Amino acid sequence: KLSKKDYLILFIQAACGNFLFNLLLFYGLKYTSGMDAGVILSLSPVFAGILSYTFLKEKLGLKKIIGIALAVAGIIYINVINPTGIATEYRLIGNLMIFGVAFFEGIFIVFGKYSSVKLNSYQLSFMITLVSFALFLPLSIYEIINFNFSTMTLETIVALCYYTIFVGVFPYLLVYNSIQEMTGSQAGVLSTLIPISGV
Repeated sequence: KLSKKDYLILFIQAACGNFLFNLLLFYGLKYTSGMDAGVILSLSPVFAGILSYTFLKEKLGLKKIIGIALAVAGIIYINVINPTGIATEYRLIGNLMIFGVAFFEGIFIVFGKYSSVKLNSYQLSFMITLVSFALFLPLSIYEIINFNFSTMTLETIVALCYYTIFVGVFPYLLVYNSIQEMTGSQAGVLSTLIPISGV
């Protein structure tokens, strides 16, 4: 079923929606607050809308344009006025990393709409996970060599298991199942629940 273009899109999805998403998210949260991150992640539907318009030729209506403007205004607000009260020297770097997370989330959603035409949700989840594993492997080997496993607590292990299941498996199945029934920009709009749950 798959052409070279399809494999390239699957690679982009894995690189953006898993590898770069997680890398920037975890490093970004070291330097900024969870609340700031939640608000910045509200840009995901903005990027999904713009990318859907660009690649899927979906129309941007007045409501979507107003939503984009409000999300951008929110980003400017938290970076200029700093309502969370957290002002570290690396806060802007952290916020830029989270900005990247929102962008890559938008790419993942839109390219997922493209991929879901040819593969079902289980096939897509498997392919994305396989490519992500290959991308993470070199960094993981480096981390394992330099990591002291005696510092691992039961709480950490439970948190890692939770993250693996509820962030590393279920979201892909849910996204790929649902995106077959809606447009890319509609799926992007639903990601506005991310900042609400984050806050």
